[in-house]
Amino acid sequence: MSPRRQSQSKRAGCFPACWSSAKPILHRGNYCRKKERPRACRRLMFREPRVALYRRLRTVISMERLHPRSPYEKLGGYVHLPRLIDKARLHRKGLLNGYNYKTVGFDKHLLAFLKIDGDMFEEIANKLDDDLAILNWVQENGERHSPEAIERWNQAMISRHPDTAAKRARFLHFLKEAGGEGRKDIGTYFDLIEFDEGRIK
Repeated sequence: MSPRRQSQSKRAGCFPACWSSAKPILHRGNYCRKKERPRACRRLMFREPRVALYRRLRTVISMERLHPRSPYEKLGGYVHLPRLIDKARLHRKGLLNGYNYKTVGFDKHLLAFLKIDGDMFEEIANKLDDDLAILNWVQENGERHSPEAIERWNQAMISRHPDTAAKRARFLHFLKEAGGEGRKDIGTYFDLIEFDEGRIK
């Protein structure tokens, strides 16, 4: 093989195998220094990670904008139940974004009051599309309560507030993080949630 053909063969070897049948026109501007890949190859190598990064950023932005319904909202007379439905669905989609869920907080109190397993509730919340269908399942499979008992439980949840110095310090820390430092009108956990999620200005 002539020196000229050997030179062309070596340069053609820089291209991916799928280009081997083509006869590329080689330009000096397409190459970096010796022993480096062509810029076209490097673009192919880095394109996928860049796309993945954009997808992750879109997911983060979406997560930051999603909030479950207000804890004050009722379903079947129960406060927090619509919110728990939303949290079960967001959790299944990986979009709950750091919220307490099932085993702590108001989720735990509601599930205990209804005597319903949290994992089973999550399955039903994601299987059924309609709130009333979920409520029917709750009433059939959970503990039944009189309207008076439900209202007493509601008021106990709505009025919950930090009752120790440590809880108060933690409450004020979260209030400050949410931008409400010095607010005297936010004293319950329900109202802290409302303020943090933008329903109280």
